[in-house]
Amino acid sequence: MLYRPHLALPTIWATLEAIYHREIEYSQMRPGNNIANADKHAIWNALIAYHTQPLFATPDAAVNWAKKITDLHEDCFVNHPAERQMDLENNRIGRNYYLELFQQKKKRPSKSNLLEHIKSSEKLIFID
Repeated sequence: MLYRPHLALPTIWATLEAIYHREIEYSQMRPGNNIANADKHAIWNALIAYHTQPLFATPDAAVNWAKKITDLHEDCFVNHPAERQMDLENNRIGRNYYLELFQQKKKRPSKSNLLEHIKSSEKLIFID
């Protein structure tokens, strides 16, 4: 982020929103490698792309930024290999949903549409 400081605020905002979403939607669920964590990772990636999209020329560039940030997170906070793979896959799913909705609408999708699309997904992967 040091070489792109203008992306710091929208990336942090997306991170906080994903955490808040997890706390609201799954407040009764214990932490772990469950649907709440899978949903949080997918939403986190989609929201980073959503919030940074206006600062990039293409949606692909915003998705690439989300991948850089979330891959860095996985590299810095090492998990068990199965948990890491689960997180990386759910991150990819979130980014793909963002691109899919962007391509369908030919414009940036609404945040509510994006979140609903991810919440109704049967593609998310979790261990618990």
